[in-house]
Amino acid sequence: MNISRKNLKKLPKNIPNIIGRDFDCSYNQLVTLEGGPEKVGGVFDCFDNQLTTLEGGPEKVGGTFNCHNNQLITLKGAPEKVGGGFYCQKNQLVTLEGGPEKVGGVFDCSKNQLITLEGGTKEVGRYFDCHNNKLVTLEGGPEKVGGDFNCHHNQNLPLSEIIKFIFRCDIEESIYSDYDNDLLNEINRNKNDKHKVMGLIFK
Repeated sequence: MNISRKNLKKLPKNIPNIIGRDFDCSYNQLVTLEGGPEKVGGVFDCFDNQLTTLEGGPEKVGGTFNCHNNQLITLKGAPEKVGGGFYCQKNQLVTLEGGPEKVGGVFDCSKNQLITLEGGTKEVGRYFDCHNNKLVTLEGGPEKVGGDFNCHHNQNLPLSEIIKFIFRCDIEESIYSDYDNDLLNEINRNKNDKHKVMGLIFK
């Protein structure tokens, strides 16, 4: 169902509770998702609106959930699980509280106002992107990342925080940061060998 680019300020009243495929309400002037579907089998697009909350949105999304380019300050109201990616970049997020517990694809929370990843997604099927925020810690970050982890352009994030995070999180591919990424990726590959890790850090 496609109702994008209609200059809508609220969703129409005739929307079914269950949408078997994709639902697209992007590029409008929506300030709420109230009245939308409860379940979407495919992709849910609500990006490029004026949303400050995801409350009223679908409880289940089988594909990707796109809510980037809004005015969100919280992810409260997001589905608990998303089958595809979850894209919430370019908002005003100060917390990831209320976001999905598990994301099958990419989780992108870049270009927000985050200082912590507390309350965020614990398992990401592909890469996790939190670059261009104001992070000072990676406490509360994901426990498993199926692809890359990108925390680039967080000027107040200490190297020690990234190293501690490496030992808490199963990162399957590469780490991207403002530090020596070759070193960090070597630590990640060898984190079960304490002697080798100590040698890498203090060489």
